[in-house]
Amino acid sequence: MIKMTQKNRPLVTQKKRPFARVTLLLMAVLCSLTTSSTVLAASPGSEAASIDPKDVLDAQIGSLDLSAMDHFITTLDSETLALFPEFDLRALAAGQGVDWGNLFSQLLRQLFREIVLNANLIGQMVVLAVLCVVLRHIQLSEGSPGELAFAVCFLTLFVLGIHGFGFAQQTAVEAVNRMSNFMYAMLPMMVTLLAAVGGIGSAAMIHPVMVAMIGLTARLVCTVVLPLALFSAVVGAVGQISDKYPLSKMAGLLRTAATSILGLGLCIFTGVITVRGLVASVADGLTIRAAKYVSGSFIPVVGKFFSDTAELITGCSLLLKNSLSVFGVAGLIVICAFPAVKIFVLALLYRLVGALLQPLGEPRLADALTAMANALTLVFAAVAVVGLLFFVGLSIMTGLSNLTVMAR
Repeated sequence: MIKMTQKNRPLVTQKKRPFARVTLLLMAVLCSLTTSSTVLAASPGSEAASIDPKDVLDAQIGSLDLSAMDHFITTLDSETLALFPEFDLRALAAGQGVDWGNLFSQLLRQLFREIVLNANLIGQMVVLAVLCVVLRHIQLSEGSPGELAFAVCFLTLFVLGIHGFGFAQQTAVEAVNRMSNFMYAMLPMMVTLLAAVGGIGSAAMIHPVMVAMIGLTARLVCTVVLPLALFSAVVGAVGQISDKYPLSKMAGLLRTAATSILGLGLCIFTGVITVRGLVASVADGLTIRAAKYVSGSFIPVVGKFFSDTAELITGCSLLLKNSLSVFGVAGLIVICAFPAVKIFVLALLYRLVGALLQPLGEPRLADALTAMANALTLVFAAVAVVGLLFFVGLSIMTGLSNLTVMAR
């Protein structure tokens, strides 16, 4: 029995040794995994800490297509170019691109400059209007040469008024076309940066909608609203030549139609862009949030590094996009507000001359100038509404990127 026990002891020891070796092997593997995980966890952090946001910002600026905006700036006239903000994305990102105080001071100077420039035209209109009143009072009987002279002076005054109105309408058409071209130049950069912050679906949905709505708005205003304003001015002034054929109601109908078209266009533009953009931005935010959770949970080492890097790139893209939006707002103010000031001053002076002529005892001249002033106010409103629509478009695109980042 003793011999058998002694013989069996080595066997028992031999059976236990493999389990000990396996245990030691597992402990070594776990230690190596722990060590490697610690090293890998420290490595991404060091790489993430070495990334300079300025380098990321410069890389994003270099990847943008700036040719459309550069070409648009070359098409500006010298007067607009002197007021246009400098297109420097690095300065804009640093908050040094737009001098708002100088911009609004130039706008105020433009207001007084237009009053001085239009003083000659208004003076001619006042002299003709006074001459018409004098001829009206010295006529001996109906059908006398005094009535004919009054008609000639009235038609001359009408031609001068329509000439000023034609200048205002041409200014409005140029302003609307220039604003649409500016938005076309802004759109590729805004869409690219919207996709860079994670709004890929929003960029895909908003780009064709914005292109269509910009073109539709510009064509609607230039081919429908502004001609209606011109017709209302002509009809309202012609209706004052004779008391037998009043046309004031027709002129009012034309102005109402133009105003209704402007309001309808404002509702459609804002509603379509808002609805299409909000749905896509929420979906983009949820998708990015899910991808971030998966990369951070199931790939805890490398996924965390990629997640932090993506956050840095997104933040730089958002900063660049907001800076570009500020440039867009300043550009719209220059392109829209300065022509609108010219039209507003002309409408104000027409209304002033009409108010001065009313006490002289000839209401027809005052009503004719008031009808032209009302039509000029409509032209001013058309330019202002187009600028407001494009400003809303820029604001919505900026808000979509911010909403996408917030949904992360």
